[in-house]
Amino acid sequence: MTVVTSFYCRIVERELERAKFDLTNLYNGMTYKSEDVHEVAQVPVDDFTVFLANAIEISGNPGLGLVIGTHTRLAGLGEMGIAALSAPTILDGLQVIETYSRIHSALSELFMTVDSRDLNITVNHFGDGEYAQLRSEVFALLVQNYIEEILGIVFETGQYHFAYSRPDYFEQYETALHCSFKFDCETTSAKIPYALLKERSPYYDVDIWNQSLQQCSNTLETLRKTESTTYTMHLAALFRSYPLPLPSFTEVAKRLCLSERSLSRKLKQEGTNYRNISNDIMEVRACGFLDNTRLSVDAIAAQMGFQDAANFRRAFKSWQGCSPGDYRIRSSTFESQST
Repeated sequence: MTVVTSFYCRIVERELERAKFDLTNLYNGMTYKSEDVHEVAQVPVDDFTVFLANAIEISGNPGLGLVIGTHTRLAGLGEMGIAALSAPTILDGLQVIETYSRIHSALSELFMTVDSRDLNITVNHFGDGEYAQLRSEVFALLVQNYIEEILGIVFETGQYHFAYSRPDYFEQYETALHCSFKFDCETTSAKIPYALLKERSPYYDVDIWNQSLQQCSNTLETLRKTESTTYTMHLAALFRSYPLPLPSFTEVAKRLCLSERSLSRKLKQEGTNYRNISNDIMEVRACGFLDNTRLSVDAIAAQMGFQDAANFRRAFKSWQGCSPGDYRIRSSTFESQST
């Protein structure tokens, strides 16, 4: 059964009550009632959908996602929130959120990538799309609230992209979101400047952080029963969002609370290894630098952690079958022909 945290219902109920709305019909058509959502951690998604429809009708406000998001704090989201808050840096916390979004959510999934300037967090919604816009609003504000909680100041240097048209209640976005935003984009995503990723969390607790990493490892192992490439997917996700140079095999094993031998064995069972996964990510990063920057090949090699540019050139040729210089010429030629 697909479920949603009851935390969201409690927020909506509280805010409608404060606004003096009549809540008599708020739980009409639901299995769960007010007393239930204040006692249980989760409610069925079907009940939550009915709840939202009732709340929008009562309030006349289709922007309830902004209301929910504005009042959502990670501490209210249980295990995932505690792990993110206790992480050493903003990047570590966001990586935990991405991991747990894939493991625990049947409604949405996060996908993070990092380039030379920004961390990009894309959210994909599953199901029939009902209230996907609301979930996108909650996503944007959850990111904002997390970063502001760590920084202790207003987060204004990012940008939000929304994969839908400008809503009629557009002015509520201007009030709720502190960063710039755009509508009618290909995906719903948040851009966070690279410079913020290493900001330290004042809530970092080494014991709680290590416990959360162990819990993450335990959950990944449980997931392997139904997903044949669990560790491969996790490493790929970690590498996509990790600033260069990529973490070593030793660092990755430690983060997963596994011995290097154990992690190597698990990846072998999934038909891959650390080198293959990291090479795939490095290839994408290298092509991105060549396509999107004017950096010299030597500068790109240094950015990617190669001590010798010649080693980078050899690696790139093994990936793409041509030199970095030839790739850049070919790529620019193709782009000019396309336009």
